[in-house]
Amino acid sequence: MKFVKLNTERQPQEWPVDFNRIRFDNPRVSFPKSPVNRDFSSYNFEPFQYSTKPEFDQDMQNIEEISPVLSDGVWVQTWNVTEKYSESEKAEKIAERDSINLEMRSAQERFDRDALLLETDWVVIKALENSESVDADMTAYRQALRDVPSQSGFPDAIVWPTKPTE
Repeated sequence: MKFVKLNTERQPQEWPVDFNRIRFDNPRVSFPKSPVNRDFSSYNFEPFQYSTKPEFDQDMQNIEEISPVLSDGVWVQTWNVTEKYSESEKAEKIAERDSINLEMRSAQERFDRDALLLETDWVVIKALENSESVDADMTAYRQALRDVPSQSGFPDAIVWPTKPTE
């Protein structure tokens, strides 16, 4: 069980504290072994309850724990979320973040495209070794893979070509 130590105005001074702190601050008092369901308000300690940290955008916002709030006889942990940037700075940061994300998605899709090209390299190598031409369907497939980054929806909406049967 956790507690809030109250100041002389009965406002939170320190939190969370455990039962040992109550004993430490009151060395001449004999306390029960368990603090459960005990009232320590006469010693300026009252129950404390943790709360869930609210969701926030850690890139754009700050969060800090602030003084607990009394609710139904229990001091509840509270949070304050504030903006890190002005609206114009925030717009710049979002644009920068979106640009970086777009580049990362583009690089991943190019990596996937390159892996598909590697899967068919052996067809080209085999044809060259045998002085043969590469099948037209395979040539078209490989060209379509190379053209993937120039598709209008790249990298978010890609129409992947169908690999011809060998």
